[in-house]
Amino acid sequence: MRRIPGDTLEINRKERAQTPSLELENRLPELRICDFEEVRIPFTPEQAMYEASRCIECPDPAACVRACPVHNDIPSAMWLISQGEFLSAAKIYHETSTLPDICGRVCPHEKLCEGSCVMGKHGEPVATGALEAFVIDYEREHGKPDLMVPEWNGQKVAIVGAGPSGLACAEQLARAGYKSTIFDAKPLPGGLLLYGIPNFKLDKNVVTERIEEIFSLGIDFVGNSFIGRDKTIDDLFAEGYEAVYVAVGTWIDAPMDIPGEDLPGVLSRFEETMDHLIGM
Repeated sequence: MRRIPGDTLEINRKERAQTPSLELENRLPELRICDFEEVRIPFTPEQAMYEASRCIECPDPAACVRACPVHNDIPSAMWLISQGEFLSAAKIYHETSTLPDICGRVCPHEKLCEGSCVMGKHGEPVATGALEAFVIDYEREHGKPDLMVPEWNGQKVAIVGAGPSGLACAEQLARAGYKSTIFDAKPLPGGLLLYGIPNFKLDKNVVTERIEEIFSLGIDFVGNSFIGRDKTIDDLFAEGYEAVYVAVGTWIDAPMDIPGEDLPGVLSRFEETMDHLIGM
């Protein structure tokens, strides 16, 4: 864990704790009903610096880091953002997360990092999720993605499922020197990110741009391939893959057990809903 040196943090901690949050802004409802664009209005650079400066730099182990499933170094990222070092902050997120721009939008921050932020005990927590998305978006516009991978080590891996888990696995393997091929039943990679989460929550341009970056590392994709029907796991091993990572996701919904759940026109499974909409 990085710690930012300097006594000013100790001096300003109480002042930071009393700094009010900007609070996230949403687009007006009368505009949102006309399109499928994201609801949340992104931070400006100045707003991002202000919001990040509310972080009081909790000593290790910071509650927000412990609550984060991938243990992002959030305090260091907040300090860098407060100083306007957006690209450096983006690098910190990339160290522990394959999809930080997406996690910054769809992660349940209120239950994880933001829910554990000590600032939330007496006011609004630091908007760590929106700030994570901001710096990665900023990097995409003003920086360059890290596309460096080591020389191929001669081994290849098959990945079943092109959702977030499969994509993350493929990126990690590429950066470790492995060749990987992702097989998916859908025609395009993305899984839940592309086919499940609506645009107003997750802009599909963000998804496709991140997927393009991942595949530019030398990863292959085979769409419209249903593993278990079109070919088996044994077939993959027979084709020379030395390992298979199964990341098929969860496509069966949990029932709500509420009155009206079985009424005509109520569609539960995603694929049933898509078939219904296509047939309309």
